[in-house]
Amino acid sequence: MDMKIRFAIAFIFLTTSVDSQNIGIGTTTPRAPLSFSSLFGKKISLYPGASGDAGLGTATNQFQIFADNINSEVAIGYDANGVFTKRFGFKANGRLEFNGTIGLPGQVLASYGNNSYAAWTGLGSILKTQESGNTSGLHLISTLLYNLNSSSITITTVTNAHVMVYYKTKTWKDCFFGDCNSKWLLKVLLDGVVVKTYGIDGSRNSSQNPPDVYSDLTIGPDVLILLAGTHTISFQASNCYNEPYIGFSAMAVIIPND
Repeated sequence: MDMKIRFAIAFIFLTTSVDSQNIGIGTTTPRAPLSFSSLFGKKISLYPGASGDAGLGTATNQFQIFADNINSEVAIGYDANGVFTKRFGFKANGRLEFNGTIGLPGQVLASYGNNSYAAWTGLGSILKTQESGNTSGLHLISTLLYNLNSSSITITTVTNAHVMVYYKTKTWKDCFFGDCNSKWLLKVLLDGVVVKTYGIDGSRNSSQNPPDVYSDLTIGPDVLILLAGTHTISFQASNCYNEPYIGFSAMAVIIPND
């Protein structure tokens, strides 16, 4: 094809605005230093591969960055003296690489603050659990109020958090002359303030031998909201009827809000 004809055809699609110094490809009104037409599809081919191109494109409500085959990736990093250093790698098959690793199954990417790299980590480092000690064989006499200090939980969180708390209660009663039952009161305190009260029943058959047989309940979860800082979840128990023996422990699951 004659060179003049080639130039005339190319000029139809490549328009330069002298006033704005903008170049338009497929448009006569370029609005940026380099503008393309409003038609969707492949816009720039940076590398023509055997089965597809590496480049840029658009679709409805979508900006596309694409590699040329299923085994390649789109990498993000920085250039220093002509040497590219990769930080992120978006694999064409759907995997995400960060700082050279794709992580282990079940891990998530977590931030460690302004001066540290984000890193892959297990959910156990984000959703933390804390178990209390165990109160075992406490005899609730009369209407005395007992602080279950061995079962308290102290939580320190650097962000606001939701905490789910579960309670494990065991109740038994020495029965000598027939069947008997018992009732006791459990109070849940957050930083010394009562936030929940439970009435707990326990029953025994006279032929059963204590404390091998008892009522065994799991209660909860209660959801408590904690501000960043250190907090104590504590418990109190008191007899309501027939002076039972109790066992008690608790578990907290800490879910950061931020």
